[in-house]
Amino acid sequence: MIANVAVNTIPTKTGKVRLVCQICGRMSSPRSRAGLGDLPDGWSIAPYPADFQHPDSTTGDTYQCPAHSGGGAIGHAPREYLRPTDATNSDLPKPTHAELGRSVGAHD
Repeated sequence: MIANVAVNTIPTKTGKVRLVCQICGRMSSPRSRAGLGDLPDGWSIAPYPADFQHPDSTTGDTYQCPAHSGGGAIGHAPREYLRPTDATNSDLPKPTHAELGRSVGAHD
């Protein structure tokens, strides 16, 4: 499952919580609580105070799935899964790499 909004966790109907990867939006299996004490295998956490607000408007701890934890996120931007792609035909201007004059995320 992939999240479609910028969140760090998603509550379930049973009172548990799913962690959301800040890079790809992948959701973990339901956990009894969010945080280091119940972190799924391979997932990583960047701890923040609960009221800390990130640039994407989320608050608190951030998480990365096994595919992006442990340095695998180098070259990826947080919430990359929410950015418009060419396939979505977005009218928003795309950021460019200042030195190379190409779109962020463009292939070499």
